[in-house]
Amino acid sequence: MFLPFSQIAVATLLGIAGGYYIYRPYFEPVQKSSDQQNQDFILLEHKSI
Repeated sequence: MFLPFSQIAVATLLGIAGGYYIYRPYFEPVQKSSDQQNQDFILLEHKSI
């Protein structure tokens, strides 16, 4: 059973895109917790006054 190159290329691209979509949080930088974001916002408010 032989698949045409175009079908192999599409399957490869879909596999790479699907893998990136599933493992996207692994590649993104760590987000701050909501408490730390609130503290940063409060500090920025006080500095601008």
